[in-house]
Amino acid sequence: MSGINPVASWPTGSRTQEWEIEPLGHGYTIRNVGTGTYLSVVAIENAAPIFATHFPVAWYFRRVYVQEEVDPCYEICWPHTPFKFELALADTAAEERRRRVR
Repeated sequence: MSGINPVASWPTGSRTQEWEIEPLGHGYTIRNVGTGTYLSVVAIENAAPIFATHFPVAWYFRRVYVQEEVDPCYEICWPHTPFKFELALADTAAEERRRRVR
């Protein structure tokens, strides 16, 4: 899809990096507070870019348990598929925590 910019950046403190999660059907929308756009995917396939759109879509939040973590952890998945968010810009510690998900 031409004209689609994937959503990814280092933290800047900008309002466009704030996200709101709201119920939608059996899932949740992920809406950008600064722009009012929603996260979606370009295609339902492995390594598909995540982008912002004006059309809300429902994501599935699956609770997972991570050793050494006190707070609940969640995988954010496309419903009824094995596809989930992955932090492409993750630091080493975040990558190690992700591996410990059980």
